[in-house]
Amino acid sequence: MAVIGALAMESIPAYTSVSHACKGERLQQPDVVTFCRGVAKAFENGDSWVSEMVGVAIAKRVWPENSPEWQAAVDARRRFDYQSKLWTELPIKTATESMQDHIYLCSQYRREQDVLRAELIAAGKNPDPPMP
Repeated sequence: MAVIGALAMESIPAYTSVSHACKGERLQQPDVVTFCRGVAKAFENGDSWVSEMVGVAIAKRVWPENSPEWQAAVDARRRFDYQSKLWTELPIKTATESMQDHIYLCSQYRREQDVLRAELIAAGKNPDPPMP
């Protein structure tokens, strides 16, 4: 999932444009920083891991290190890394079981992140990463 997110950020035109608009020398302009902070917040609240991780990457560029917003981005990335690792360690179900369970959870939760959390809980895993 991490690789897919990184590749998506580079290869999906909508993410590429925003990602490039919110980095480098452009961030010396206060109006660009304000715009990018709004973009980061919107993406961090997105309903897919890819959107959330693009928002996290932007947030870490536009907020001062150790600000609450920067720390929230760091925490979201840590949660993603932890949950992704747990997910890859889950036992493989038959395709039919897996699809049925996944479709049911998708009908219960709006965000991809919440579906994964529910899958981990159903498998008896704690979806919350240990404190650093």
